[in-house]
Amino acid sequence: MVEELGGRIPLVLDAGPTLHGIESTIVHVEGGRMTVLRPGPISPEDLQAFAPVTVAPPRSAGPLVAPGGLESHYAPATPLRMETEPRRLAPRAGCRTGLISWDPDVPAKGFAEVALWSPRRDLREAAANLFRLLRAFDRLGLDEIVVQSVPEGGLGTAINDRLRRAAARRES
Repeated sequence: MVEELGGRIPLVLDAGPTLHGIESTIVHVEGGRMTVLRPGPISPEDLQAFAPVTVAPPRSAGPLVAPGGLESHYAPATPLRMETEPRRLAPRAGCRTGLISWDPDVPAKGFAEVALWSPRRDLREAAANLFRLLRAFDRLGLDEIVVQSVPEGGLGTAINDRLRRAAARRES
């Protein structure tokens, strides 16, 4: 995080790891309905007890209504490819590729570096590791980072949201 600020602020207070590892859920409430503008630790499923809930798609045009709402956001400098199918988790020919996987049984052959989102397959641990692993892999000088999505639902929805945004093509 501090690296991303590029010296634009004079002081950063580091309180250590966060409880949930990712930014808060941002919700817009209107007319007895809720719209999740940015998924976070409080999931749409959690909010259903209070009112009908929809999830806003990432913004590709128009004004930004919430932090982290851009279609491409959270992206490392190294190109990132998100895969949901384990059979598609493979390095590209001739590329120095890193793999961050949810499944510990995914073959790691041919990857320059391999890590798990959570060795215990715990979504809270995966969320806490999300940005740390992306930054660490970004510093390795890889040609590409391949990430395996985590299970959808609850905190997994927020993690996969960040991964999709990190993998989205950036505007030049």
